[in-house]
Amino acid sequence: MTRVSYWTTGSAALTALVMLAIPACNEHGDIEARNPSPTPTQAVEKPTPSHDQTPPANASTSDKAGRPVMVYLLAGQSNMVGSGTPKSDLPKELQVPQADVEFYQAAGPGPLQENAWVPLQPGSTFDFGPEVTFGRSIADRFPSERVALIKYAVGNTDLARKWDPDTGQLYRAFAKTAKAGLKALADRGDTYEIAGMVWMQGESDSAYPEMAAAYETNLTALIARVRRDFDVPDLPFVIGRIYIGVHKGFRNDKQVRTAQAAVARRDGKAAWVDLDGLDQQDAGVEFNGPGTVEMGKRFAEAMQRLRQSQLFWAGHQIAPGGARGGAGYPGATGGVRGYPGPAGPCRHGAFVSRPKGYSPRIQRWH
Repeated sequence: MTRVSYWTTGSAALTALVMLAIPACNEHGDIEARNPSPTPTQAVEKPTPSHDQTPPANASTSDKAGRPVMVYLLAGQSNMVGSGTPKSDLPKELQVPQADVEFYQAAGPGPLQENAWVPLQPGSTFDFGPEVTFGRSIADRFPSERVALIKYAVGNTDLARKWDPDTGQLYRAFAKTAKAGLKALADRGDTYEIAGMVWMQGESDSAYPEMAAAYETNLTALIARVRRDFDVPDLPFVIGRIYIGVHKGFRNDKQVRTAQAAVARRDGKAAWVDLDGLDQQDAGVEFNGPGTVEMGKRFAEAMQRLRQSQLFWAGHQIAPGGARGGAGYPGATGGVRGYPGPAGPCRHGAFVSRPKGYSPRIQRWH
């Protein structure tokens, strides 16, 4: 197991609190954390980031003024765009603009104003995408924060060529859109932090054996490039795992799904989200309105847990040892303040825990 060393002497109670969250390994060497992890508010001995201290949870819009805008990037192909999802499929309160969540896009087929920050609402496409419920859920989960989304998505596009960070025109357009949105925030006097990114893509790559075979490498490169281009090395990254076995044209969907899970499992700041079972349209490729509503909620759930994991461990030091195959962590016997942990090596070099309320829909979040 991974050995955790505190940066300051802790109480016996805090020691016990951390020991409860020690993850175990299954027969495959994957981490299976069985106990709730402490929430950031329970970790009393660590300093929390300033944007998570005040104002209180029921902060009004005026209370949030002057705080950094927490920006989330959204990208991908048709299921991120939203297609065949009429506004009437949304709850009534989400069919109108959400005053406490902002939205930016450079271009879209829908009626929303482009190249400008507007209240989040249906209209980025002629229907709606997962951003509507994702933004609402994030704002509800982090009520003291200012929330803003930047979206760039194009249907029927592959990662291997069109989203390639070095040569793909879509990656360039995505980066240009995101940087324009960030500049618009700065120009109006706001500070901001890029809080995370959601990626919903992979169907097109599953249609071609060579693209499917390269998907794990290509997605790893995309994530690294986004973190480098936006100078956020620990950017939480949520991956929507594509649906399986419905459309005959996507014969390599299992390989892409495996690649998506493998990237998240290896990356210490990523998670993949299980979308199996969500309502789909007749073609079996794109999610319908109810499916898209649920998709956005699941993305937000995964993002919250990635961010809270970061906040908790921000005040602690993860020491080498007790993990095999994790970046920078040679295999060794480890423990937590004298607790040796279960026997057997783990493949990961980062602490993983299952918080209270963990849902099996979110797999291998780190």
